[in-house]
Amino acid sequence: MDKQLKKEIIKLVKGECANYDRQFCNINHYCCGLDKTCLFFMEDESITRCGYLEKGVFSLDADLEREYHEYHSGNQEFTYLKNVKPKIRCRRCGDHIEANSNRQRYCEGCRKYNEKEKARLRKQKSRNIG
Repeated sequence: MDKQLKKEIIKLVKGECANYDRQFCNINHYCCGLDKTCLFFMEDESITRCGYLEKGVFSLDADLEREYHEYHSGNQEFTYLKNVKPKIRCRRCGDHIEANSNRQRYCEGCRKYNEKEKARLRKQKSRNIG
């Protein structure tokens, strides 16, 4: 049943999904929402979840949507539109870290060091002027 369900979903994706492109920049079955190969064209046999497909495309086929949700009942992990922290490289020490915001440039240790250094320079400047 999984193979048959996946076949039907692939048919719907090819015909109706706005994010799907047959080939783009030498990537077959490209998904512009993920910027890589579409989840349903991966080699594994499992049927993954796609938020765009669930919200926008399944409204065209209610029976297929019902089967899809029955298959995923209990599995709440989404692979699309997931709130993932960006990974950055610390500008001072070069370690790879998960950023807490899009403005973060330093890891926690280097951030504290930079704050102390800026405070030291600020105080030094104010003492020289006065």
